[in-house]
Amino acid sequence: MVQNIDDVLQRGTVLSELDTKTQNLSMLTEKYKKDATYLNTKSMYVKAAIGGIVILVFFLYFWVL
Repeated sequence: MVQNIDDVLQRGTVLSELDTKTQNLSMLTEKYKKDATYLNTKSMYVKAAIGGIVILVFFLYFWVL
C-alpha cells in the first residue's frame, strides 16, 4: 500500500514536470512563429526594394538615352 502511494506521488511529480516542459515548448513555439513572421516580412521588403531599384535603373537608362 505504501508503495502504491509512492508510485502515485511520483506520477504526480512526473506529470508536473511534463506540464512545465509543455509550457516551455509552447513559449518556444510562439517565439519561433513570431521570428518566422518577422523574417518573412523582412525578406518581402528586401525583394520589393531590389525590384524597385531594378525598375528605377531600367527607367533611368531609357530616359537618359
